[in-house]
Amino acid sequence: MHPLQRAIEEAGGAVTFERCMAIALHQPQVGYYARRAATVGRAGDFSTSATLSPLLARAVAAWAKERRPRSPWSFVELGGGDGSFAREFRQALGWWARLRCGYRFVEIGERLRAAQRGAVGERGGHWHRSIGEALAAADGQALIFGNEFIDALPCAVLERASLAEPWEEIGVAWPPREVRLPARPELLACGSSALGRVGRIEIHLAARAWLCELAAGWRSGGLLLIDYGGTAEECFHRRPRGTLRGYFRQQRVEGAEVLERLGHQDITADVNFDDLARWAAEVGLRPREVRTQRDFLLPHAGRLHRAADAFLLDEAGAGSAFKVLEISASQ
Repeated sequence: MHPLQRAIEEAGGAVTFERCMAIALHQPQVGYYARRAATVGRAGDFSTSATLSPLLARAVAAWAKERRPRSPWSFVELGGGDGSFAREFRQALGWWARLRCGYRFVEIGERLRAAQRGAVGERGGHWHRSIGEALAAADGQALIFGNEFIDALPCAVLERASLAEPWEEIGVAWPPREVRLPARPELLACGSSALGRVGRIEIHLAARAWLCELAAGWRSGGLLLIDYGGTAEECFHRRPRGTLRGYFRQQRVEGAEVLERLGHQDITADVNFDDLARWAAEVGLRPREVRTQRDFLLPHAGRLHRAADAFLLDEAGAGSAFKVLEISASQ
């Protein structure tokens, strides 16, 4: 029996979309990231900035060198894809900073771990299954980086037709299809800036739990999160059906097709950075102003841009669609 079918039967006929997404992406036996995803880029189902150009790694290396301590230090990459970023980042650090840097991957997928080891070598990193585990190994002191990490966390999906109506939560029944459930109280109480809207929205409540885990074990350092999204207005303006979508063999899929090929395709949604900043502050961390990817990358781009660099910097495309949030530890 498929783990999602089992979960649905145990729940009495339906689970939340958030639970469905967690199984489809992260469940050890069938999850897309846990079992199927072996690479990103042209050979995978989607590409990331790190697989398109070394510009991102150069910019993050410059950020890390400004904030690293003089003593040996740890750098934690959340996810890590095929290891392209880690390889370019280590090269951009220079030999002295690289010598004193302990590189740590937080990665659950065995096939992706293998790709990362192929990129940096067996001695080029340490692998962990959670941010808590990585921070414990680093004695709570680390610089942390995540590119398209938050969007890979399960999100809840809510819908209402007018301000006068209550929110309903999108659930999933078996065979995989949408159903409507009463919205969970924790979603309505989370303070998301999207809750003042109508239509369909996504809330990355799992990101809030992840920030709590981070704050519990993080004593010093900086966190850099890069993802597509923005404010609630930027995410959902002109998108009354929300931003939820999938990617299969480099093709975007939407609507009912998101529930097809569960475990065999990526599922994602835009990230509400207002929510991230609010939740980070609530757990005692210090969020800074959100920047566009273009603003973050441009000082490191040089005068001559490769075609891939131009794509990452495009004001009408990835340069503004992706946002950068820096967060500091509470101490």
